[in-house]
Amino acid sequence: MLPLCAALLLATAGIADARKTATVGVRPGIERIQPSPRKPKDIPPATAVETRELVVRRGDTLYGMLHKAGIDNDQRTAALRAVRDLFDPSRLRPGDRIVLSLSRQDGKTVLNSLHLEMSASEDLTVELSPATPLTAESGPVQIRQVGGIAGPDFRQTLLRARLPASLIDETLKAFQYDPDFPSPPPPDGRFRMVYETTPTKTELRYMAFREGDRTHHAYRCELDPDTVAFVGSNGAGIAFVNFASPVKNPRVTSPFGWRVHPVLGDRRFHNGVDFGAPRGTRVYASADGVVTEVGWHGNYGKRIRIRHNADVETVYAHLNGFAKTLRRGMRVKQGQVIGYVGKTGLATGPHLYYEMVVAGEFVDPLAPPAVFPVRLSEHQLNTLKTALHTPL
Repeated sequence: MLPLCAALLLATAGIADARKTATVGVRPGIERIQPSPRKPKDIPPATAVETRELVVRRGDTLYGMLHKAGIDNDQRTAALRAVRDLFDPSRLRPGDRIVLSLSRQDGKTVLNSLHLEMSASEDLTVELSPATPLTAESGPVQIRQVGGIAGPDFRQTLLRARLPASLIDETLKAFQYDPDFPSPPPPDGRFRMVYETTPTKTELRYMAFREGDRTHHAYRCELDPDTVAFVGSNGAGIAFVNFASPVKNPRVTSPFGWRVHPVLGDRRFHNGVDFGAPRGTRVYASADGVVTEVGWHGNYGKRIRIRHNADVETVYAHLNGFAKTLRRGMRVKQGQVIGYVGKTGLATGPHLYYEMVVAGEFVDPLAPPAVFPVRLSEHQLNTLKTALHTPL
């Protein structure tokens, strides 16, 4: 994902170019962007738009009908490629209608949009206009849109658009911050999402869902290289941090909660979890983050503290030792070896003591919150809205 809150999205210029893209739409469901190699400044002014309606007859093909309409080979190829993302043109049947929006530029017929009416319940619109692709460290970035009617099963509507499963999951999670968002989404609700694709991944940028006269918004924001958040129009939202076990094949010897201390003998609250393991067992970072502490800390013995975002930290204690390269300020990845199980400090035997702290409060590491509350500054929110907002 291009950084949004730190470097806030190539400013607004990049998204402005991205909006001048080809859009493919399906009702009840889908719109998609297909970029064109020409830049907007190279586009000559268009003349008046002409609408032409074609009726499919036996033996007709979409390619052939576009050819008869005077559409050149490059435009026919681009239109077919866009349509095939969502619909097999061979499914067209006699009686189906094709509505073309055409204009003239430099004496040439230009296809602006193509609308297919295949049945009373399904149709497809392809809007074609030039775009400027963006780039990022991970390679070229394609900005695309999907929009339409939610339908009786919102997930199935998105699946019919042939969207990646990871993008669909992210889309459905994006509104978890909004207690007023209807579940399930109403079938007649309208949605629009903007997402980006690179050679290695596909990520949601923006999502809006309209029910009646109310619209819910979800803006993607990377709070730091390790933390993705989705926020609403007021800047409030949620951040996602996925935690893994800090040891393989974990064996809990003392859970989170009240207990009698095994050394001191008094009843006190256990702020973390003890994982029993042999001395020297590898300890892993449970999530991406930055090391804020490496060293001895009183009864904790040898301890590591990792900050995962502004509100979330994990602590690893009673260690026998640390990974050789581990240093304060170092960024670590989930699953990276950071230390080794021991019994330093106040401990009766070798084990890992593991804590999780959220907004200054201890939480059960075995049941971490699925999401964490966040709120953007007014400046960050306004920049995001300017860069990402696509009205329904």
